[in-house]
Amino acid sequence: MRVTTGSAWAFALAIASVLCVGTLGYRAIEGWPLLEAFYMTVITVTTVGFAEVHPLSPVGRLFTVLLIAAGVGTAAYAASQVAERVLEAGLTNAFERRRQKRMLAQMSGHYIVCGYGRLGRIAAQELLSQGAQVVVVDPDPNNVALCASQRIACVQGSATEDAVLREAGVERARGLLATHDSDAENVYIVLSARALNPQLFIVARVELEESEPKLIRAGANRVLAPYAIGAKRMAALALRPTVVHFLDVITNAQDLQLWMEEVPIGPASPLANMTLAELDVQRRTGALIVAFVSPEGRVITNPPQETVLSPGSKLIALGRTAQVRMLCELAATGTCTLPPAG
Repeated sequence: MRVTTGSAWAFALAIASVLCVGTLGYRAIEGWPLLEAFYMTVITVTTVGFAEVHPLSPVGRLFTVLLIAAGVGTAAYAASQVAERVLEAGLTNAFERRRQKRMLAQMSGHYIVCGYGRLGRIAAQELLSQGAQVVVVDPDPNNVALCASQRIACVQGSATEDAVLREAGVERARGLLATHDSDAENVYIVLSARALNPQLFIVARVELEESEPKLIRAGANRVLAPYAIGAKRMAALALRPTVVHFLDVITNAQDLQLWMEEVPIGPASPLANMTLAELDVQRRTGALIVAFVSPEGRVITNPPQETVLSPGSKLIALGRTAQVRMLCELAATGTCTLPPAG
């Protein structure tokens, strides 16, 4: 649109220049009033075939021939430039859409962010900073354009529609974030996504406290209230600033001094059915096990050494990225979200 608008302005300027030159030319050559000179210029440039305003002198006729050539040539050239730019822009957009569709079709284990408002943008950037693949779904063309300018895969449309979620690869995705500021829309998004992918991990934003049970029933694994979290964090900063700073260090992707990760123990994992004593994590990797999550979801902090790593359980590990990466490799899990090595 910007390209065609710029071309249109250039075309208008060229035509205005021809009209101005023609009007002044007839005024100087034939001595006609400005209105008659302008009228003669218009009917000449547009080649409508009206009669001459006054009989023309030989010089006036020669000027008219040149004026016709200039007017028709300018119009033809400007029209060709506009058509060329429109065609070029259309082909570029078509190729970009095809490239994005191929990219989306190849994505797997990615995260879908539904809504690219303030919360959605922060969430998408945080996921990207930790090495995750992200697809944004938003109905607003301005948000989609912003997303594309940041080189993030995006799909324009409502995430409440199954076809849009399928285009975003919901059936192959690892997680989905419903970040719209409307609880009702987030409920519909969660319902649609859960129906299409029962294994999907879904995190939903909630504005009203009474909407939280509805989102859970719709299929959300976690429901977060941004304002409540912000208020709790402010209180924690006031009460325990050093503790909060430490937690920031181990959860902030920009500061890789320490890293906290959940390490799933799958049925085929070499660590399945071993005890923590047999694993001896600290000696083999240097990482620290701060919690154990049973297959039923029960969390045990500072688990005893006789804890059995049953299939479906998880270890919450803390350490430097290289140490945690080593533990993930021992567990043979492909779901750790560690930053790239180096």
